[in-house]
Amino acid sequence: PTLLSARHTRADVGLQGSMTEAAAVIRDQSGYIFTSPEKDLGPLDFTGRLGGGLVRDLKRRAPFFCSDWIDAFRPENLQKVVSTILYLFIAALAPAITFG
Repeated sequence: PTLLSARHTRADVGLQGSMTEAAAVIRDQSGYIFTSPEKDLGPLDFTGRLGGGLVRDLKRRAPFFCSDWIDAFRPENLQKVVSTILYLFIAALAPAITFG
């Protein structure tokens, strides 16, 4: 059996060169992954420029920076945020009390 269903063919998924069928299906069905004509460099691949990997990473993550901060103040995340703050406060306070 193949990972591609009847509604997904190689052309639909955009199967390219060395990309496996599974990777192609994941790339096709994920709303966060996009295809580009340039080589898809991994996190440890050499870009040929000083700080090139850092620049690429910042450009890739930039759309999510605002969301990372805003999500902490949403009502559905209140319990997680408060428990994390209390845990970090107590974790920092415990050594101060113990070792004076």
